[in-house]
Amino acid sequence: MVVVMTEEQAPNTTFLKWVVIILGILILGVAGLIIVTIYKRALTPSVEDTVNEIPVPEVLEKPVLDTKFGDVLLDVPDGMKIVNVSGAGNRILVTYGISASELHGVLVVHAISGEILGQIRLKK
Repeated sequence: MVVVMTEEQAPNTTFLKWVVIILGILILGVAGLIIVTIYKRALTPSVEDTVNEIPVPEVLEKPVLDTKFGDVLLDVPDGMKIVNVSGAGNRILVTYGISASELHGVLVVHAISGEILGQIRLKK
């Protein structure tokens, strides 16, 4: 009996070679993208630095030199008390009422001269 040995054919690895090449290119591309992103973030200033660089104006409005701020008497109706005082630009808003939950009006006062500019009355 004669046994003949045949050579086995090597499997075709062309497809696997292309897969490895494409994956290698993708890995290099993503690594390059990560490096470029880190580099750009290192060069751009942070938000805190940008906010700190904005100059704050020294004077928003020139004060009236002729008008001296002295005592200002606010006429709050009887039985009412001042509930809140807040600022809005160069105006002071004085809110009055019986209590914080029952407001009746707002006095608008000029912060520099102390002049009462107006009154806002709330309807019931």
